[in-house]
Amino acid sequence: MTTTPPSLSLRERLAALPVHPNLARDPESLDRARLLARTGMVLGALLSASCLHRTLTDPLPGPLLAAELVSILMFLALPVLVRFSPWPWVPAMVPVSAFLGIPALAAYLQGGIEVPGLAALPLAPVVATFFGGPFLGAFAGAVAVVEVGVFAYLDHIGFVFPGGPIPDIANARTNVLLLLIGIGWGCSLLYERQRLAKVAALHAEERRTAESKDRLISTVSHELRSPLAAVHGALQLLDHNVVGELPEEAAMLVHIALRNSTRLASLVDELLHFQALHTGALAIQVQPVRVKELLHELHDVPELPQPTLVSSAGSDAVVVLADPARFVAVWANLLSNARRHAPGSEVDIEVTDTRGWVRVAVSDRGPGLPPDVAADSLFEPFVQGSVGLDRAKEGAGLGLAIVRAVVEGCGGRVGAHDREGGGAVFWLELPEVA
Repeated sequence: MTTTPPSLSLRERLAALPVHPNLARDPESLDRARLLARTGMVLGALLSASCLHRTLTDPLPGPLLAAELVSILMFLALPVLVRFSPWPWVPAMVPVSAFLGIPALAAYLQGGIEVPGLAALPLAPVVATFFGGPFLGAFAGAVAVVEVGVFAYLDHIGFVFPGGPIPDIANARTNVLLLLIGIGWGCSLLYERQRLAKVAALHAEERRTAESKDRLISTVSHELRSPLAAVHGALQLLDHNVVGELPEEAAMLVHIALRNSTRLASLVDELLHFQALHTGALAIQVQPVRVKELLHELHDVPELPQPTLVSSAGSDAVVVLADPARFVAVWANLLSNARRHAPGSEVDIEVTDTRGWVRVAVSDRGPGLPPDVAADSLFEPFVQGSVGLDRAKEGAGLGLAIVRAVVEGCGGRVGAHDREGGGAVFWLELPEVA
């Protein structure tokens, strides 16, 4: 039985407008991009209503009507620009050009500097700085000042505008407009400067936190390794009756302690391995290698279920870019992930060759991906889902992070999705050598 997902309300759809990744590099940029798109739709609707009202009551001059119609189309196209444009200044130019172009055209056609529409000019540098950055704000402010200066000069030489005679309050209107442009421009630049300072401070704090975390992980892992090796060795001696045969109850306790020390040693090794990959201390040597040879490293993975290999015709003979030595860890982590979350189930590895990439997919018959964690997030360090009773009991959540670090270091990519019929599929793709 399939369930139909609930339909989103208009408010929810507007709040989740798709945005180009370059415009969503941080939460504030994402909010600004979506605000710009929503504002564009609102301004487009308001301008459409105003244009229709003026057409029915007091028709606008032809050039001004055409300019407003073009602006309406540009405003309504803002969601598309925000979705596909990688540069923030491109969608920001829509309201900026409207605030600069329409008032200037209206002033020329309807009476010069006294036209009320010129009061929109001070908004241009504010909007430009807020949505497009300080350089676009400086450009918009300079254009606005030039426009006011041009109309003031035309008033000074006695130019007669098509819309009527030169008003007597032109000088006062000129001074007010220049003052408003200067205030708006200055305030927006000050706000942008404070925002950038806060963003820089936040990034610096994140870097310090990440460095402190890395140092802590490295120190703890190294400090644990030596005493843990001694404890593990002693437990092995006791378990093998090197110092004499132990009573049955004592032998059982030693075996439990040995099993848990082995698990702890594996966690410490994972921490050290991930830390070395993360800091670049463990270099990845990429070289052309046949997929068949890469899959041969599966036999070097101990104590894990050997999967069933399914290959498309000729795909295992394809040459890819990879580091065979590091792929032992990739296979080990993918197979241990399948064993941990789908114990006893069959594990398949499917190899396919498509469009310059070779995909290797590891699938199991377990409960599938956890519903509380996004698929991409499973490859983040220390992330674990809640599906399966033993999901939080074993592992530190570093296995898939190591897989991604190695594969991306080879120029590849990783992902996961639910398997049709039940289970999960974790896949990696490596670039094919032509």
